[in-house]
Amino acid sequence: MSRIADVYICLSAKGDSIFGFQMLNDQGEYLVNETWFESEDSVRKHFSIPKGQEIIGVHGSADENYIRSLGLILWKPNPQAKNVR
Repeated sequence: MSRIADVYICLSAKGDSIFGFQMLNDQGEYLVNETWFESEDSVRKHFSIPKGQEIIGVHGSADENYIRSLGLILWKPNPQAKNVR
């Protein structure tokens, strides 16, 4: 199973719209590579997911045209937790 190590978000120059979203694993391979729109003044923001943490959720907001905000919910799994199956 691949670990999500890096997230890139393509934003409008003003930072009020999200135009794309990329997730890469530890080997630098794309797990998600989506760009809906890109302009000459768009910027990419990089977020590194610390080792030992995992993305367990995403939250955000949108209007009828664009994704306006996006956040990642991270957690650190408890290595002492028991798997009950």
